[in-house]
Amino acid sequence: MTTLMQDAATWLGSRLQETAGRTVTYARSPSVKHTPTAVRKQRIYRGTKDGVYTQVVSVDWLIESSDLSGLEPRRGDTITDSSDAKYEVLPVLDMPCWEYFDQANSTMTIHTKRVA
Repeated sequence: MTTLMQDAATWLGSRLQETAGRTVTYARSPSVKHTPTAVRKQRIYRGTKDGVYTQVVSVDWLIESSDLSGLEPRRGDTITDSSDAKYEVLPVLDMPCWEYFDQANSTMTIHTKRVA
């Protein structure tokens, strides 16, 4: 059973997808592709590793978990947008390459870098 907050997060996520989303192609291989609606955002991550300050600019995509049919993003997967710009899924600093955006686990934040 979901809570009121989970229901609200799901509702807000769907409104965001409707207003700011665009259709992209999410690919693991030539035979494994999905066409979810995604919201693109750019974010700067900062951290220190081994005493070295690092700043990384990531292109993050918000995608409904259900749009990937149970597929968990992994390093090397690609996202191609409607202008044919291609982004590779990769971890950022010491974080994994994706994380849930909300507590209801209905939306994923997928970290990428533009490669073409």
